[in-house]
Amino acid sequence: MYNGDVKISYMKSNICLIVFFVVMGILFNSHYVNAKTTSLDNIPEIEPMELMPEKEFKEKTRLIEHTPNNDIHLSYKLNIPKDWSDNIAKQDIALKDGVLGKKVLGVVAHYTSPANAQYSRSFFTVEAMKLTYEIGVKNWFINYALTNGLSIERISVKNKKELEIIYVEVRKDTTYIVRAKAMINGSKLIVARYYVPQQKHKVEKVMQAQTVDSFKLQSLDNSTIEELQTYGFLNQSYFDYPPSWKLESSPVKTLERMRAQLHQNKVPSNLDGEIDILLTNKLTVSSRSEVIKRFRDDFSIDNYKIGKFIESPKLGYHKDMSFGMTQAYELNPMVSNMIAYELWVSVMEGDDYIYIISLMSPSRDQDFFTWARNIESYKLVVKNMRRNQGSNNFYEFAK
Repeated sequence: MYNGDVKISYMKSNICLIVFFVVMGILFNSHYVNAKTTSLDNIPEIEPMELMPEKEFKEKTRLIEHTPNNDIHLSYKLNIPKDWSDNIAKQDIALKDGVLGKKVLGVVAHYTSPANAQYSRSFFTVEAMKLTYEIGVKNWFINYALTNGLSIERISVKNKKELEIIYVEVRKDTTYIVRAKAMINGSKLIVARYYVPQQKHKVEKVMQAQTVDSFKLQSLDNSTIEELQTYGFLNQSYFDYPPSWKLESSPVKTLERMRAQLHQNKVPSNLDGEIDILLTNKLTVSSRSEVIKRFRDDFSIDNYKIGKFIESPKLGYHKDMSFGMTQAYELNPMVSNMIAYELWVSVMEGDDYIYIISLMSPSRDQDFFTWARNIESYKLVVKNMRRNQGSNNFYEFAK
């Protein structure tokens, strides 16, 4: 089916997987040693600190409200120290013909402390870019840190769209302790950062923390980054997917077993990501375990073998599902010049169908950015897999 690093077929193979699906519906035995993951997953959270009273903070700062490029989804409010400059950013750095840059962060606001003969200035920046692909804010920032050689000290994730982080960055001859807040708002990524020269950090860290905390977006957009498309297996089941993935589906010949695939290919000859969706009608099988066993027996990957268990991520599942579980495994090449992949498998069960949705992606250690994008898209497909499309009063009544 696929001519590249990975060739996939769903014919029964002679490959003996070192993991197996057990009878009671667990995907794989999970007693295997946890596989390596990026060390950034183990960074400690930001510790609470004793802050100045809110009244004192307000007295020492002034409120800024700004809407870059008249875009309400970039609009923010912020308290900065009273003696700092007004916004000195040239917005055309980030904006061209009214459109945010799609590849790099652009500065839309820049505030600085007064000049000091002994130390470099502290400063606060607001940067933004337009995203064109699904990704969680944590994985976006981890990739940004890896790409730019940042030393992350602490990180606290509020949700998949907002985090706060402390890291060290060297600019020219000055080492800065940076506290930042990163947010995804619809398709916009916004990063607010407060830079403090290392020598000043001890006396300025409280102001830094409260200033970053005061940064708030004025208009929230809870939509996905990409405008999702919907695919339906006739009127039997539906899922949503990002249009940056290519859908491949065959005409439905029977309602007993249906399948569709999504592909991510930057280079035509390479597999940059594949999501496989398999539906089995419950009237045709004795149990969920039978479906899992059939999936395992029919699954083969040329020149690859299943490796160590990585994790059991907690994914969201649609309310139509009475059961949902996901596990991830290494997918290791048996040929030295081939790249490492990961295999994620989600098993779900509803009233009428058992669903198996699998992902093959370059591993997080092989290509973190591609992995992060693939994982976010996969989570969306799994979360939106459902029996019904919108309101179906007859179905609800018939149940």
